[in-house]
Amino acid sequence: MEDNKKNRVYKTIMLVLVVVFITFTLTTVLMYNAFTQNGNIKYLFLSNNDNTDLDTAIQKVRAVIDRTYINADEINEDELVEYAVKGYVAGLGDEYTEYMTPDEWEEYQETAIGNYEGIGVYLTVTQDTNEIIVIAPLEESVAEKAGIQSGDIITKIDGVEYTGDQLEAATEVLHGQPGESVQLEVKRGEEILNFDITREVVRTSPIKIEMLENNIGYMQLLTFDEGITEDFISKCNTLKEQGATSIILDVRFNGGGYIDGAIGILDALLPKDNVVLITNSKAHGENTRVTENGQQIDLPIVVLQNQYSASSTEILTGALKDYKRATIVGTTSYGKGVLQSVYMIDDAALKITTDEFFTPNRNTIQGVGIEPDYVVEVEEEYVNSFNIPRDKDTQLDKAIELLTQ
Repeated sequence: MEDNKKNRVYKTIMLVLVVVFITFTLTTVLMYNAFTQNGNIKYLFLSNNDNTDLDTAIQKVRAVIDRTYINADEINEDELVEYAVKGYVAGLGDEYTEYMTPDEWEEYQETAIGNYEGIGVYLTVTQDTNEIIVIAPLEESVAEKAGIQSGDIITKIDGVEYTGDQLEAATEVLHGQPGESVQLEVKRGEEILNFDITREVVRTSPIKIEMLENNIGYMQLLTFDEGITEDFISKCNTLKEQGATSIILDVRFNGGGYIDGAIGILDALLPKDNVVLITNSKAHGENTRVTENGQQIDLPIVVLQNQYSASSTEILTGALKDYKRATIVGTTSYGKGVLQSVYMIDDAALKITTDEFFTPNRNTIQGVGIEPDYVVEVEEEYVNSFNIPRDKDTQLDKAIELLTQ
């Protein structure tokens, strides 16, 4: 037992220190027996040695830690492993690849399914100022009841500042145990507002519908969760029952979600055996996904997209455009054309980029996006606004015009 424990600790140490060497230098290093001191920080000079075995270097660094670190007796080996693996994976430099602890993985699954614990907001990042912006609070959520509005910029959570680069971390903080409170500082125009919101169990409903003039049904799709296909078909049928003879599908600000959700919607909109997605991976080469059930919704469709429409949304709009099943209106989409796979490591998860995907016509999406059939801008003040005033929504106006010609 003692040998097993020592072996475990040694492996822990290896993982922890790999991060230091991956992120700090491309070569392993040996200590040089001199250092300078500036204030309370000692600067240790290290020399390169390409022949140094990584394990040996790690052992030497750990030896320094054990010998000199003032709180060495309080080291939590499990936490070191967790941070080490996270840092090791972060060293890949891929914004979509991440290591999730068991708690983070559980939270991720709950959000994807459409249930999670938090305050109930959809968030994204402004492209021009790199800030965290509220796309919209969920209907009847504690965020909406507290007064959070679309377009609010979240600047601080529990007194800690967050930027767009820290969206994932901010989202994790906003999630939490029901009944616990979280403090938000938001910027609304020139005004700074503070909110104290108590978390609760949230059930997301990512589709909103309404009837517009000229028998046009309007459907706003905010994300692709696990039950999105059935919800989409149900809402389309509801609109048809209300007299809709065409549909505007609004996927502006939809950053993606379950790929199978997008495939399922395409399955309802296109004939059977149509290729809707082409993927290429290092492990499996090229694969295709095709529709299986046959077209269920045959109404004319105009899709609204913008620069925040990404990932699964681009799978949807790319296929609809290639097959001329819908007319795309708005601005070029985000350009996230890579897929992630999840590998379970004990109870933790590694979400890693494994595939690039292409439209049915083999058009590249990554870094390029989907070009609309009709490029329509909104006024500059509404570029990052989820709730554009109806009389200012030039993109929606164009969609209505196309469907009433």
